[in-house]
Amino acid sequence: PELRAVAQVEVAVTPLPPAPPRLAVSTSPRIQVYQRGKNRFSVQVARGGFDGDVRVEFENLPADVSARPVTVPAGATEAPVELLAGPGAPLGTFQIRATARATPPQSGAQPVELVARGGSGLEVLAAPRAPVDIVFALDISGSMQWAIDGTSKGIGKFAEALGKNQLDARVGLVGFK
Repeated sequence: PELRAVAQVEVAVTPLPPAPPRLAVSTSPRIQVYQRGKNRFSVQVARGGFDGDVRVEFENLPADVSARPVTVPAGATEAPVELLAGPGAPLGTFQIRATARATPPQSGAQPVELVARGGSGLEVLAAPRAPVDIVFALDISGSMQWAIDGTSKGIGKFAEALGKNQLDARVGLVGFK
């Protein structure tokens, strides 16, 4: 005996629902700034499912170091950030955090804020000493002994003042008669 079966199968193809919006943020893994200085770096964002503005703020910055929040506009993937360090910025390496926030439009639902975080190592370096060349021209004829004496007494105080102001100074003296 032969068995036969016949079946009809109905297949419906439906589109996948759209993926929920996604957000990611990235900065350089290592950023440097000098005390009393500034540095620029870029922050990058990646969006999925939307193309709106993304606001990025920076947290865990050491004392006397600042970076203003930036907005990565729709259609862009990065924005410049200016980092400022004052004279009281502590030396060393610090872990800072970039926090990106966006509220993509959603049809028929309450807007949901997306948050993404990324980190960087921030190294605060001592301010470099400014190089200065100083040359004194001094009349060393006999009638100028009073100026020679005054210069020899004041040169130590002058050198001390250069050091206090963190100047890398080379000092020279040219005598003439």
